[in-house]
Amino acid sequence: MSISLKRVQAIFVKDYKEFSRNYAISIILIVPILFAFLFRRAGPSLPGAIGFLLNTSFVILTCLAQACLIAEEKERNTLRSLMMTPATTMDVLIGKSTLVFVMSAVVLAIATYILGYEPASIWAFVAAIILSIILYTAVGTICGLFSKTLLEASLYIIPAAMVFTAPPVATLLFGDYPILKVLIIHQAFNLCIC
Repeated sequence: MSISLKRVQAIFVKDYKEFSRNYAISIILIVPILFAFLFRRAGPSLPGAIGFLLNTSFVILTCLAQACLIAEEKERNTLRSLMMTPATTMDVLIGKSTLVFVMSAVVLAIATYILGYEPASIWAFVAAIILSIILYTAVGTICGLFSKTLLEASLYIIPAAMVFTAPPVATLLFGDYPILKVLIIHQAFNLCIC
């Protein structure tokens, strides 16, 4: 299976045009930046600000945007016709994922800069962000493929949000369960042990 960069670029441009016209979905680009401004005002009195900012940004921005892009194709019945074109499945997935990857990377870079966060190792931080964007894009793809409409895609993100953002609070509420330890280790990797 060969990957055509021209087809990937065409899908990227098509999704960019659709995403920029859909104001309800494109408003999610502002949410991480607003969180960063709010947490910057709180200052160093809020030690877990970067963790909350990154986790919620990954779920709200990366996961939801990917799920909505795929669900929108399914809702308009254009996903089937897109798959009938000469573009392979990998071309479609890479084209759609590239848009979400670029948006997430740019918005998270802006939000991290606004927050004033300086990691101990910039390269470890960048590697963790890239791997996390890939993971959350995959989760968003799965949620988008299971949903038929944009509303369903928005609802299917809720379990992903609970699984990936709630473990620190869940250990306080429910005790020390092994699955919660695994999810906390994932978050520690995700945040480069901030």
